[in-house]
Amino acid sequence: MISSCVSYFYSDGGVTWTQEVNGVSGFLNGVSFVDNNGIAVGDDGVIIKTTDGGINWTQKTSGTSGSLRKVSFSDVNTGTAVGQVILWTTDGGETWMQQTMIGPFCF
Repeated sequence: MISSCVSYFYSDGGVTWTQEVNGVSGFLNGVSFVDNNGIAVGDDGVIIKTTDGGINWTQKTSGTSGSLRKVSFSDVNTGTAVGQVILWTTDGGETWMQQTMIGPFCF
């Protein structure tokens, strides 16, 4: 579960949830996990990453100030984040590239 500035994780099948402050000062809107590797996206182009199941998070550079609403990974390396822009990664979310969009789009 992700909420503004705080994430929650568990290691016992969901019996006990632990709060983890992630240092983000806006809303997180989407999260995707492959095993213990997770990416969360949010307002102002925020992208944070965990490699330990959500215990610790590090902020990544998205290259945008646009709001990101959803994120999805097809494997541990390949992912897409969407919102006011479309971003993609092939290195597990370490770096993000913006997809060029042509024409008017409504999201």
